[in-house]
Amino acid sequence: MVDLRCPACFSQGRPLSLVVKARYRLVRCRTCRSEYFRPDVAVTASPSERSSAYWERYKFGLYSSDDVRRDYELRYARVFELAERRLGPIRSVIDVGTGIGNFLVWASGTGRTAVGIDSDPSAVTAARERGLRTYELADFEKHVPDASFDAGSMWDVIEHIYDPDPAVEQLIRKVRPGGAIVLETPNVRFPLRRLLLSAHACSRGYVNLTSLMYYWEHKIYFSEEGLRRLLARHRCDVVVIEKMTSPTAKMRRMYGQFATEGEGRGYRLLSGVFPLLEWVTHRARSGNKIVLVARRHPD
Repeated sequence: MVDLRCPACFSQGRPLSLVVKARYRLVRCRTCRSEYFRPDVAVTASPSERSSAYWERYKFGLYSSDDVRRDYELRYARVFELAERRLGPIRSVIDVGTGIGNFLVWASGTGRTAVGIDSDPSAVTAARERGLRTYELADFEKHVPDASFDAGSMWDVIEHIYDPDPAVEQLIRKVRPGGAIVLETPNVRFPLRRLLLSAHACSRGYVNLTSLMYYWEHKIYFSEEGLRRLLARHRCDVVVIEKMTSPTAKMRRMYGQFATEGEGRGYRLLSGVFPLLEWVTHRARSGNKIVLVARRHPD
């Protein structure tokens, strides 16, 4: 039997109509309402399927572009202002899934000590070429002592992990008691996501635009409640939670890239209308991302 337990809260899930890669079915947790992909037949996913390589070649150019970097720097500043307002000064940060190091550049530029970890050797090399202190995942424990940072962050990382518990536990151990945990991840309750999934279900798959919002590279789509329960399991309390929209510059470039790769007119349309979508969701106090700050319990 395939294990349908929710990776966020361990409750049982209900299979939905959407299947991707002709093998993985979307499942919705009956308790926290997070959604996640699991094999649609009684087989076990291979280790290579339990996490996903993120750094396709085009993303090196995407994240190094000036407009994308500026948009993210505004986000980093906003989130860390909120974190310090609740939890006090953050002078050092460990970033897991750091990629080419844009967050490290911003954090270092604000006077913070910043260290990054990534599983992709090419991304680590690119970050080091920028003069940043980064390590491959295999060297994480050797070079990063426990309880040695004021904060730990994962920006758009946790959704790529089939089982998030080990990664979350490892990150939290590196943060001092009372320190901050910062996570950004897709919001399962984003209205467009719900609309596309409902259209797919009601039409029995005939109307299928779900690839605009659901893809196998994202193993989990968390709800707020799911994230709270996941972090509570690791003795962390959420102190700030906000809905934000992906930076416009990033999304326009990314959807444009998908369109050039022949993945459909829907991506070309989204590339053009994303600024309007961002404005509407901001006015509605919604967004396709959940950004939260949690506090590690004092020991």
